Amino acid sequence: MNLDELKTTWTDYTSELVHENEVAEAQVHIMLSQQPESIISKINKSLLFEFSLLFLCSVIFLFVINQYPENHFLFDFSLMMLGVCVVFSGFFIYQYKAINSLDYGAENLSESLKKSISSLNSFIKIYFYSNAILAPIGFFVGMLFSYNIFQVESEGENESSTPTIMQVDEYLIFFILAAVLVFVFFFFFTKIYIHKLYGVHLKSLKECLAELESA
Repeated sequence: MNLDELKTTWTDYTSELVHENEVAEAQVHIMLSQQPESIISKINKSLLFEFSLLFLCSVIFLFVINQYPENHFLFDFSLMMLGVCVVFSGFFIYQYKAINSLDYGAENLSESLKKSISSLNSFIKIYFYSNAILAPIGFFVGMLFSYNIFQVESEGENESSTPTIMQVDEYLIFFILAAVLVFVFFFFFTKIYIHKLYGVHLKSLKECLAELESA
């Protein structure tokens, strides 16, 4: 084999190696890009589930508002909770658009993953603290209305010399203790609930990013 033949053989061999390497690299990028897309699809399902649940609750609160306008406690409480549902619905729609507006193609995959992680992380924090605070507040407001009604009824019973099962002061203490217990319950329940819906997916996205950066 002369020198020209050796050069030709070497060129063909190296070109083949480069081509195989490019194909393998392209396949790796495709596999890496498909993984976060699958995770985003699961996040979208969680957002859709939450939105559907809010829509159902909104329908129930609207029904109560229309059917029991004379009941001030039910009317005011349902109106307040309907407003909360509307706010959270807008919040979920915004997060859905933000998480799906990113390009998960091979070239922009790393940057898109970082933006998705940042967006989802902020969403989880806001969602957690708003639920952990709003739920007890809703309970507190409902109990407050109930306390006012109980106080009025108690005063009326005292005027008619009818004995009451529970004094107003005792009811207030019960109300405060119940509010504290509800706050503690919703704090831990919300933490577990959000982790199941979104926390596991956030962890998966971080693992995808680490895998991509180490590749």
